[in-house]
Amino acid sequence: GDLAVPSYPSTHNVKDYGAVGNGAADDTAAFKAALADMTEGVLYVPQGEYRLTDQIVVSKSNVTLRGAGIASTTLYFDRSLLQVFGQSWGGRPDAVDRASDWKNGPGFLRFAGPESLAPTGQVQIGAADPISNDTLVAAVVGGAARGDVVLRVNDTSGLQEGQWVTLTLSDASGTLLADALYAGVPIVRHCISRDCYNAERIVRFHTRLFAVRPGAVVLERPLPYDVEGRWRPELHTPHYGVQHSGVEEMTIRFRPSTYAGHLMEAGFNGIEFAGVTNCWARNLKVTNSDNHITVWLSSFVTVANVLLDRSVGRGSAGECHHAVNVSHSEDVLIANFTIRAYCVHDLSSYFFNNAVVFANGTGLQTTLDQHRHLPYGTLWSNIDVGEGMRTFESGGQPDWGMYSAAYPTYYNVAASRGGVTNAPALDNGQRSNFVSVQWVAPLPGRLMASGDARVDNFTRAQEWFFGKTLRPGERLAPLELQAAMRDTR
Repeated sequence: GDLAVPSYPSTHNVKDYGAVGNGAADDTAAFKAALADMTEGVLYVPQGEYRLTDQIVVSKSNVTLRGAGIASTTLYFDRSLLQVFGQSWGGRPDAVDRASDWKNGPGFLRFAGPESLAPTGQVQIGAADPISNDTLVAAVVGGAARGDVVLRVNDTSGLQEGQWVTLTLSDASGTLLADALYAGVPIVRHCISRDCYNAERIVRFHTRLFAVRPGAVVLERPLPYDVEGRWRPELHTPHYGVQHSGVEEMTIRFRPSTYAGHLMEAGFNGIEFAGVTNCWARNLKVTNSDNHITVWLSSFVTVANVLLDRSVGRGSAGECHHAVNVSHSEDVLIANFTIRAYCVHDLSSYFFNNAVVFANGTGLQTTLDQHRHLPYGTLWSNIDVGEGMRTFESGGQPDWGMYSAAYPTYYNVAASRGGVTNAPALDNGQRSNFVSVQWVAPLPGRLMASGDARVDNFTRAQEWFFGKTLRPGERLAPLELQAAMRDTR
């Protein structure tokens, strides 16, 4: 969110490749031909409804899909991923219960590099990891504390001032999780899955180098967590499959259907960013989707000015899986959103995220879902959840640890349709900051002084912070925290 999303002039027109845009003709081949022909630029999609029957994949950098506006340009997908690719029910191979291949992704509109794509396109959320032995430029020697900006390294020959680098940390028998991501605060639920315990290069932090000195580097951004030698800290120059690409000014609509249910999704999945950096989705409407927008293994992604809804009710047991799902990503901003559907998980932060922000949004009965696997420092800022009965309802499996790692922060969280009536779980996350929330009595007093010694001792041990209880219509100033922090740097 530091810099505005760029706006480039149109260079290609999808109608020049045979697209009709009458809502009946199959325009899939025209879109694929246009994207194959482009090396970079803006593919303009004029006013009309474009029927598409397969995934549309942007696998090149510096490519934008631009419509004539939400009310003018529609991409209409009339089938699901289940209908396109079939179903193996392999979406949950580590559990007895079956789950759909398409429960989380991929999207029908995908931003993912060529190396990210399985031969058939049939992948959960496909992305090649941008970090590998080939991207390693230096090992960090010794440790540093949260907030420090100096790291000692074994080699500076591949480093220079102004260069972007990624610091990675690897777990060592659960100590990285407990001492860094959980901030050394005692926990009651450890992550014991193979994706956590002894996982390599699982924690990541991006920064420019402010200076390079003999045997050390000075970071532009302070460290968000401690660094110790036992976690094999390394500096990398990541390789991302797609950079500086995006989608804007259009509606993405799926045919009306009944939602198949949680983990049973048919795969009416909207936009997916997988293994990308500096990409965006803005000024969009996504409707009748199982998963509206997904960000996976990506960095510096902006989603702004989006309406996520359904044209008709999709059933009584929920209408979508995720409105926005951000997983294993860093520096992601989801801003200015409206959710007009009842999802199982509306806004999800999951799987070792760092510096993910959800800001300036409204919903019907919005969940601020910390989905376990140690999302770190998620900020929820200036959000009207609508009905507040599910605000802190989160998902994920118990062996994935606490719902969040340290420092989840809730700022100006309101509920215009009655106030926040449900309490966060006791394993919500260490040092949870409830700065300003429109609680309904007896919350948060029930958590701060419940009369139950076990609860009181636990919340104190977790070092939770409770700030102001907002009155209806009240907000703290500044209205939105991320923008205020950005503007005062």
